[in-house]
Amino acid sequence: MRVVVTMTTVPGREDLLIRSCESIIKQTIKPDVIYLTLPKISRRLYKPYDEMPEKIKEWCTIVEPDIDYGPVTKIYGGIAMENDPETIIISCDDDVIYPPTTFECLLEKSKKFPDACICASGLLIQFGAWFCARYSNLDKHAMLNAFFPPITGRKVDLIFGSAGVLYKRRFFPSLEKAIDEIFNLSLSDIDILCNDDVLASGHLEKNNIDRIIFPDFPPVELIDREGQNPELALSFDGIKALNRMGRAISKMKALGYFKKYEMVFINETITYNYAISILTTIVVVILAIVMFLTLYNSSNTKIFKDVFFV
Repeated sequence: MRVVVTMTTVPGREDLLIRSCESIIKQTIKPDVIYLTLPKISRRLYKPYDEMPEKIKEWCTIVEPDIDYGPVTKIYGGIAMENDPETIIISCDDDVIYPPTTFECLLEKSKKFPDACICASGLLIQFGAWFCARYSNLDKHAMLNAFFPPITGRKVDLIFGSAGVLYKRRFFPSLEKAIDEIFNLSLSDIDILCNDDVLASGHLEKNNIDRIIFPDFPPVELIDREGQNPELALSFDGIKALNRMGRAISKMKALGYFKKYEMVFINETITYNYAISILTTIVVVILAIVMFLTLYNSSNTKIFKDVFFV
């Protein structure tokens, strides 16, 4: 079984990339190769890439396409360089530290579900972006989790690339077709370009490939981007990113993707869980006030006053 990693970056994030790659080469199951795709010109910054640090050149095989297809470029290297349909392709982000057993967990689940895309984070979008149900093993986003998938796994609509995503080469067409069906589609619209997770998941859904997430993965760590162009992360502005994702889903749906969604119950959505949390807090506060007033007006008022109102 051949296991390869595919990723990309933008100029100025070499320090982040080094830390991410360090976590990749320390995996209990080491990849045969890390493909780092570096287009000639970075579309986001409109500038060429600087010479990569020696460590990166030592760890990675650099793939240099003429065109930058945006964030989805991270899967380009695996598609371009691999031909065996059973090759495992794991996409990784340049600003995430992956615990040593991440790949081991991905491969273990893939053995149980050989025809599915495997991930630790995902999204259910039946009710739209603002009423989605999400589960993430990204440490800084865990508080946004709306549901807890069963240990046996759960199908989702979208997979999140930051967690590390396991594909098989056969999930994608030839490079020529992939350029037309996936990469050029990224360039067709700014919202789609900024949402590689939506684009990749839409491709899988259209080709009837399940996307399954599991809760028993070690949490991955988002590297602190302070001082390293944090605005370059497309998830930097949460509200704008959420709205942009919603538009990308709608546009992909209009193009024939996401014809069906996984079922999700309203009590699994983020909005519902936040509402319940707020209502619970209100009830607790009201009960505390009632208890306070009851004690204050009880037969032990004098003792109560002596204790609390000295």
